[in-house]
Amino acid sequence: MKAVFYFFNQRKLVHVKKWSRIAKFWLDPVRLQSSGGFSRNEMRCIQGIISEH
Repeated sequence: MKAVFYFFNQRKLVHVKKWSRIAKFWLDPVRLQSSGGFSRNEMRCIQGIISEH
């Protein structure tokens, strides 16, 4: 998946951007804040990448 991941350490938040879609995840524990137009499959992939790193 080609997307840009922005990590905000102070707030323990990640924004994932692909075209005009933006998903937001909290990091500890990893949980979805908003899906921003991504499909379920894309969200599973994104969450896996975040959990892995």
